[in-house]
Order: sequence, then structure tokens, then C-alpha cells
Amino acid sequence: MEKGMAVLEHRVTELEHTPPRVNSLEHSVNQLEVQFTAMNKDITEIKEEGKETHSLVRQLGEEVRKLFFIGTVVAAIASFLLVGLKVYDTWNGIQDRERSTYTQGSEP
Repeated sequence: MEKGMAVLEHRVTELEHTPPRVNSLEHSVNQLEVQFTAMNKDITEIKEEGKETHSLVRQLGEEVRKLFFIGTVVAAIASFLLVGLKVYDTWNGIQDRERSTYTQGSEP
């Protein structure tokens, strides 16, 4: 403990005899260290956010592919239904004409 006190007294004595310009430089260096630490932390956060953004973009791409596939399937089904309805309508038109021809031909 005495050794610690001696070191502390020695440091205080040194600080008392330190020129003001050196104290100002130490203060500036300390401020720069704080700023550097803050910038380093900000850069680390930006990297982490970039990784998270990349992951979200990848997930969004997967969802878009799924939706595109679903849309393609729905469009194909709708197309088949429309073709089927068109064929059915044409078939009914042909049968109606045959019936009308048949009923006109069978009437005296």
C-alpha cells in the first residue's frame, strides 16, 4: 500500500510540474481516443446492420420467388379454365345450331 501511495505521490508531483501545453496535448489525445472508440463502435454496428440487411434481403428474395411461382400457377389454372369455358361455350353453340337445324328440318 505504501508503494502505491508513493507511486501516486510521484505522479501528482509530476503532474504539478507538467507544462500547460503538455496537459492540453494529453487532453486532446484523450478526446481523440474517445472519438476513435466511438467511431470504431459505430463501424462495428454498421457491419452488423449490413449483415442483418443482407439476411433480410435474401429472405425477401425467397418470398418473392415463392409469390412468383404461386402467381404463375394461378395464371396457368386461370388460362386452362378460360380455354375450357371457351370450348364448352363453342360446344354448346354447335349443339344449339344442330338442335335448331333439327327442329326446323322436322317441322312440316
